[in-house]
Amino acid sequence: MKLIVHAGTHKTGTTTFQNLCYKNYDILVANKVHYPKYKKWINHSYLAWYFQSNDTKEINSFFSAAFNGGNKFNCTTTLICGEDFENCIVDHNLANSVETAAKSVGYDEIEWLVVRRASDKYLRSIYGELCKQNGIVLDVEVLANLILKYGYFTCGTSKYNYKFVFDIIKFTESFKKHVNENISVIDMSDFTNDYMGNSLLKIYLDENSQEIFRKSSSSLPIKNKGLSLEIVETLYSLNCLGIPHSQYFKKELPVKITNLVNTLAEFRVLRSKNILDEFSKRYSHVFEEIT
Repeated sequence: MKLIVHAGTHKTGTTTFQNLCYKNYDILVANKVHYPKYKKWINHSYLAWYFQSNDTKEINSFFSAAFNGGNKFNCTTTLICGEDFENCIVDHNLANSVETAAKSVGYDEIEWLVVRRASDKYLRSIYGELCKQNGIVLDVEVLANLILKYGYFTCGTSKYNYKFVFDIIKFTESFKKHVNENISVIDMSDFTNDYMGNSLLKIYLDENSQEIFRKSSSSLPIKNKGLSLEIVETLYSLNCLGIPHSQYFKKELPVKITNLVNTLAEFRVLRSKNILDEFSKRYSHVFEEIT
């Protein structure tokens, strides 16, 4: 049985795709594709967390359940999708551990898939997404410079130590040498065209099933919508001052503190806009060519 690992990246329609696969589980199975519902997970990023914490019991349990579930329905392919597996693109030890665990239960072929977004749009989106989390304080200028120098940046939260990859080509070429040659890079515009995941699923789904996915995709709400830079910098300011977001938006803060947050956010909007615009002009083209 073949295992497909959709390893992100973040903010490329992955959450919508996961909900689409979960909702249409039976349609996938009818086309010999198994999307594991281990512990009723809609996505499989939790498995990446288990690998990072070296929880071998849960890892083995997941892959055994996934493989046996696929066999039960005579599926030829298992599809797992977790944007937190984006770490694997850089962390080859992690990627090899995933492959070893999968092969140990019987998978004989493993294919990796990465969806890539334009670097400037990816930075804007990831910066906003991270600022949503209470306590995360990241300066966008530092991120831009790290991306230019290394092609990725790392951010630790209370749940996971993330790696966000921008120089996809460099790292996938290295991945081919040190992990597995069977890795594909799909541009986000292709992945989201027609219905979410079309460029992957059309290989496996018959015409009727594709039409079901097409209708289902159009009816699903967009998850994790991007925020305006004004809101993002307000969240940054709250995180910087150690103030829970809810206190600000529920108007529970003293007027002086609210004014301080607004003033800081106003200043940062102008600063961050200039930095992001400069990144778009000077940096993003470095990582854009797909080979």
